[in-house]
Amino acid sequence: MDDRRKYKNADRLIFPTKKKYPLLAAVLSLLWGGLGQVYLGQTMTGIVIMAIDIVAIFATVGVGYFIIMIVSVIYAYKDAKTLQEGKPIHPWGMRVKYVNKEG
Repeated sequence: MDDRRKYKNADRLIFPTKKKYPLLAAVLSLLWGGLGQVYLGQTMTGIVIMAIDIVAIFATVGVGYFIIMIVSVIYAYKDAKTLQEGKPIHPWGMRVKYVNKEG
């Protein structure tokens, strides 16, 4: 596990605790957009994506849902790969910043 002191706002990040499978995260997001994010520990992100999916299904006759689902699959896979590499992910999918501590 990485040294948490290397990361800015480490208390807010999701660090790998057990193995997460990128393909499983992608398949879950394929079943319902946001489900892969919930699997990865990005619970609020997943819930927001699921809520947007529900609105998109009715507002765009399914086209918006399809687009959101594809984006959700890509990001769930990417974030699971990051966790698999032993690096943390942000709960909202933002870029993780490193702290440069020299000395």
